[in-house]
Amino acid sequence: FQLTNNSANEISFHWQCEDSDLFVVKMEPTEGVVVPGNTEDCQLCLTGFKPGVINMHLKCYLEYQEEPIYYNLQASFKGPEVVIENSSIDFGLVCLGNCVLKELCLQNKSPVPAEFHITQIPEPETDPIDLNVTITEGVLEPYQFLSINMSFAPDSVYSLRTNLLLEVVDGNTSIVAVRGEVEVPYVVLESCQLDMGAISCGIQTRFSVSLINNSYVEAQYEWLKPVGSQAHLCEIEILPNRGIISPTKTEPFNLTFFSKEQMVFDDVFIQCKVMEMPKFLCLAITADVKGLIIQYQVSKDGYFTDESNDNDEPVVLDFGEEVMVATKPCLYLRIKNVTQIESTYSVSAESFPVDNSVFQPSKKGLRLNAKLPKPFTSPSAKHTDNVSTRAEASPTQINGAGLLIEPLSGRLPALSYVVVKITLISSMWGNYKDNLLCKTGDLDVVRLPVVFNIVGSPLQFLIVGPASDEEPKIRFGFYIAGMKPVWRKVKIYNNSVFDIRIDWRVFNIYDDDQQIIDLNLYYGDPFPLLGPNSKIVSAHTGRFTIICYSP
Repeated sequence: FQLTNNSANEISFHWQCEDSDLFVVKMEPTEGVVVPGNTEDCQLCLTGFKPGVINMHLKCYLEYQEEPIYYNLQASFKGPEVVIENSSIDFGLVCLGNCVLKELCLQNKSPVPAEFHITQIPEPETDPIDLNVTITEGVLEPYQFLSINMSFAPDSVYSLRTNLLLEVVDGNTSIVAVRGEVEVPYVVLESCQLDMGAISCGIQTRFSVSLINNSYVEAQYEWLKPVGSQAHLCEIEILPNRGIISPTKTEPFNLTFFSKEQMVFDDVFIQCKVMEMPKFLCLAITADVKGLIIQYQVSKDGYFTDESNDNDEPVVLDFGEEVMVATKPCLYLRIKNVTQIESTYSVSAESFPVDNSVFQPSKKGLRLNAKLPKPFTSPSAKHTDNVSTRAEASPTQINGAGLLIEPLSGRLPALSYVVVKITLISSMWGNYKDNLLCKTGDLDVVRLPVVFNIVGSPLQFLIVGPASDEEPKIRFGFYIAGMKPVWRKVKIYNNSVFDIRIDWRVFNIYDDDQQIIDLNLYYGDPFPLLGPNSKIVSAHTGRFTIICYSP
């Protein structure tokens, strides 16, 4: 402020300042001379030591004036100001046993050092507080910023309700509220029992299980080893086996089950440990471990239905009651694997097998050998021709009939099937029975009955002329009475491996005519006795002629 001399003479002045424990007042300059019509700049310096209010008059003594002039001074002193940057401190949901950290931020807004103290003021009727403040007192330099760590590690379930009181010496006072909720994780199994049903032996089977966190805090879990009287008979793995489940979330797990024992499991349990939960979760496991299961089904056309077979109905390969000799009917056998076990299979005929490496299932393989037997002219020729014919007609060495199986063996994939073709090869009539031996993996051999009745003759008449499916005919052509007899050679081929006796009867072709016509026949023993040199030892041979005339 300024002092102005409005008089015509110089004026000297002198300031009188008063000091106290609360403040100190200084004036610059404290004394001096003001020239007429001039002004003097004065500076007031006020220093306070304690908060408070000042209302006083400063005295200025002037020369040639008895009474001083007064300068009114009013001021308010306040102490250091420390502010809390946090409006409140909320620890939120805290899992029992966990420790949560927060920061309390202080700042000295005043230009003087500030000494502070922090104390907790719990609300009435609250549980003991597990709140730890690392710094509860200290000094903040002017305009200093300070971050104080706070930790909350509850050892029981309760609601945190407390306040922090900040007191600054000769300064302000502040309060900040501290809140928090302590909760225990509550985790449950989506299902306490896992029924695996029927599963395959020796195959890893995967299932899914889930944990549900019904609380608002994270839950730390760990799956333990299986327990129970049957736990050592199987292998169980759960992935992931440990971790953290977020609040109100469902966590899925992959469970793998493996056992080499074929049995029913009903005493296997897996425990799950959840931190801060007093009891373990327990998952009961039941399973029916079965080995390889094979189903058989027969079809005539190679088409099969997906309907399951009736276990009470036996599987029989029936080719029919009247199967013509030398025909090749087929049946199809489906071998179905209804399990997840990959295996192998093999099929064979018990009594009438056919060597697949020798037999060629084609028309060429069924044709007659180019070297045909000699005409039937004598008993010796008859015997020799039968032997050679038998050897050439049966390259597969079938005993009257045989079952050609394609394929004989192979791989049987899991949950899949193979179709085996069974072709009936026959060279002799008769009522046959056989068993088809089916072997899959380590299972016992399954015997499937095979029945077929072969009818017809294995003899084939080789007559000059084009081949035809009609019955063989002997044509004598045009004949004039009294001419020489007309001869025709007929070659008979025996397709079987057995000697066949032949009896001839010749009739007219008229209806109901039983009169035998002229017949010239060489005959001999059907099975003559042979010596060491393959010559006939004894035989009854001869020739007779029957000439009959129609009435």
